Amino acid sequence: VGCQNSNKTPTPSTEGNNLNIFFDGVIHESAEVTLVYSDSIGEDSLMQDIKGRPKKMQRISFEIPEGQNPEAIEFKMENVKRIDFDKVVFNRADDRIVLRDSAFLVYFKLRNFKVEFENEKIRLINDTAGDAGFSAKQNLISRLKNRY
Repeated sequence: VGCQNSNKTPTPSTEGNNLNIFFDGVIHESAEVTLVYSDSIGEDSLMQDIKGRPKKMQRISFEIPEGQNPEAIEFKMENVKRIDFDKVVFNRADDRIVLRDSAFLVYFKLRNFKVEFENEKIRLINDTAGDAGFSAKQNLISRLKNRY
């Protein structure tokens, strides 16, 4: 089990067979975002520190190495109270799955986030004292396995 911490945003390559995962949205508070994933070999995680920017769209990028096909994916967000969600993108080679708007709710289970809609866009609100996150439902894991 490893954890990679980077203070700068890595730029995953879109070439090869690495699985790139992008989360786009306006993140209002500075936060630590961790992507936890597991496959048949075990569990691993990737972590990034994000500076809160309440008026600017941000992209959080993670890269899962070639040969690892996640059987579970979870985003953990420490200190996040509000995200104006845009999309999650899964990319391998030239193939892309883009989850926007309500499709996000079809494929992810929320933890400590409640959903508000504003002009057909999703706002995630954490009004608890705890950390929040979201994990891939089985329908997304199946879609990723069938696709990649």
